[in-house]
Amino acid sequence: MLYDSIASRLRALRRKGSGQRFEQSDAAAWVQLGLQRPRFNSADSPAFTVDVSVIDHRAEAYRADWLQDRINQTASSVVAAVTDSVMPGIRRHLDKT
Repeated sequence: MLYDSIASRLRALRRKGSGQRFEQSDAAAWVQLGLQRPRFNSADSPAFTVDVSVIDHRAEAYRADWLQDRINQTASSVVAAVTDSVMPGIRRHLDKT
């Protein structure tokens, strides 16, 4: 019941939510709340954990740049490996047959 009460109040505050996760974003940050109920819970001692994640939008932009750099490096490495090793190896194999 306590969980349902918290979830309904968060939804009433227009927090987007699905299941046990709720989020809100504004100009400065993205905030995510995660509600966890323990496996064994009783009405006498309702227990739960609230996980809070806050991500500064500036960090999000940095992460996007970092991720794009990693994608570019990986793509370059794959193309180089195919060009320098795989294709010559296939050609050598085909020339032997």
